[in-house]
Amino acid sequence: MNLRNFIDILSLIIFFLFLGNTRVILASTQRYITWDDIKVDYNSLDQNGNGDSVTVQGAVDMVPLHNSQRVRIFIRPGTYREKVFIPASKPFISLIGNENQARRIIITGNSKASDKDKYGNVLGTYNTATVAVESDYFCATGITIEGCDLYSVAEDNIGISGAIAAQQRNSADEDTGFSFIDCKISGSGSILLGRAWGEYSRIIYSNCYFDGLISPEGWFDWNQLSRRKHAVF
Repeated sequence: MNLRNFIDILSLIIFFLFLGNTRVILASTQRYITWDDIKVDYNSLDQNGNGDSVTVQGAVDMVPLHNSQRVRIFIRPGTYREKVFIPASKPFISLIGNENQARRIIITGNSKASDKDKYGNVLGTYNTATVAVESDYFCATGITIEGCDLYSVAEDNIGISGAIAAQQRNSADEDTGFSFIDCKISGSGSILLGRAWGEYSRIIYSNCYFDGLISPEGWFDWNQLSRRKHAVF
């Protein structure tokens, strides 16, 4: 089943080219995330619309490896047709758009598991994300992350065409999780809120709006009943 799923992200902490520019801004940081980490001083921005990169990934690539300061990447209105990857070696990154123009700041991709990379290798589910984040202390706001014609990101045999999020947490000692705050999730077809990718998977939606596309089951435990004892959904 084809699924057009549009996720407006007003505040996303996590498991997302042609128009607009991005701006990289350095600031002091701490070992946790605050509301200040998703804010920028608009007076400090180039009022002519000039930026450091014309793509979101280009701005991410400019962030130093193993940086210890919060880096705020301000994204101007536009459609960015690209896949964004933030590696574990680049923590403390914020992707920030104007929250009043979130529908005009779009990162979009349409990869599916059967697609092949430039080397001819099949992507598989793991590599199909529009925005993939492996780093600590990541957050984003005022952005629309769009997955066009998303065919499947979950098991086909459960009759549902995908999941919004799959957070991997294998131990109670891991301080990780996904938090979606003030989001709008819409589209067509049937989709899960999330999958328990790991025994202690943890995903929270707070003050979010959902269209009628969410499957009544809500969550999928990947047929591992023990995950129901430890996962937090």
